Amino acid sequence: MALRSGLAFDTNLMGRPLTRGLLALWMESSSRSVVVLPTVGQELLHRRRAHTRRNAQLNDIYDGAWRGLWNAADALYELVELSADEAEQCDAIARSFTRRCFPREPDTANLAQLNDALIIAEAVATGTTFLVTNNMRSIDHKEVNGVLSQQWGVNHDVVVTADDALLTAHECGEASRVLLKLFLASTWPSDLRDLTVGECGASLQNHLPRLAEGARMPNVAERLRNAFEVDEDLEGVINDAQTLARTSVALRHERAWFDHVEQGRRLLGLTAGPNDGPDAALKRD
Repeated sequence: MALRSGLAFDTNLMGRPLTRGLLALWMESSSRSVVVLPTVGQELLHRRRAHTRRNAQLNDIYDGAWRGLWNAADALYELVELSADEAEQCDAIARSFTRRCFPREPDTANLAQLNDALIIAEAVATGTTFLVTNNMRSIDHKEVNGVLSQQWGVNHDVVVTADDALLTAHECGEASRVLLKLFLASTWPSDLRDLTVGECGASLQNHLPRLAEGARMPNVAERLRNAFEVDEDLEGVINDAQTLARTSVALRHERAWFDHVEQGRRLLGLTAGPNDGPDAALKRD
C-alpha cells in the first residue's frame, strides 16, 4: 500500500464551493492531489434523493459536473478505489470504532455502517495520511484518533480539522501571505476582472463570516482578516492572487463545474439556485 501524496477532505468541505476552491488550490500550490475517498465520492454523486423527476434530472446535472471535475486530463483529483485487501481492512477498522467516536449515533450496532466511520476507515486503509473535516458534532476526533493509534498503530492524528490543517501549513510570516493569496484567488470573480484593494477588502469581509460559521473555520477567518490588515505589500499580494486565479488549473476546473451546472439548469428551465452559478463561492455557506 503506497502512501498517497495528497489529503482527503470530507463531503461537507468538498460540497461547498467556498471551501472546495480554497482547499483544491492549496493542494495544487503544494503539488499534491485532492484524494476523493469512495464514500465521499458516492455522497457527492447522490446528494439529492431522487424521489421526483426534477431531482433525478438535477442529480444527472451534478453528477456530470463532478465527473468532469474529477476526470479531466489535468485534474488534480485522485479518485480512490479499494482493493480487496483494503476493503477488508476498511471493514475491520470501521468495526473497531466505539460509541464514543460517534456520540450522536444512538444505535451502537450501526456504527460500522456510518458513512463517517467508513470515510475514516477508507483513509487509513488506503494510506491517506490525513482526513480533513469540519465535522466536530458527530465525530469525536480525539476518540477516533485514539482508536486508530491504540488498535491500528497509527502514529499520528488522522482526523484533523480544516481550521487546524490550514493554520499548521501556513504558520507565520511569508506563509501567512501565501494563505491570504490562496483565499483571495479562490474567491476571485469568475470574469477575472481587476479588483482594487478596496474591492478585495469588501469581498474578503463578505466571505469571512461564511468561512468562520458555515465552514467552521473561525481561526483561519481571523488569520485572513489580520493578514489583510497588516500586510506590508497588499497590492503585491492582490496582484499575485489575480495571477493565480487566472492561471490555476484547479480554479479553471471549478469554473467549468459551475458552467456545467448552470447550463444544465437552464436546459431544464430552472433558474440558478443560491449555491449555483460561477460565483456561488461568494454566496454559499
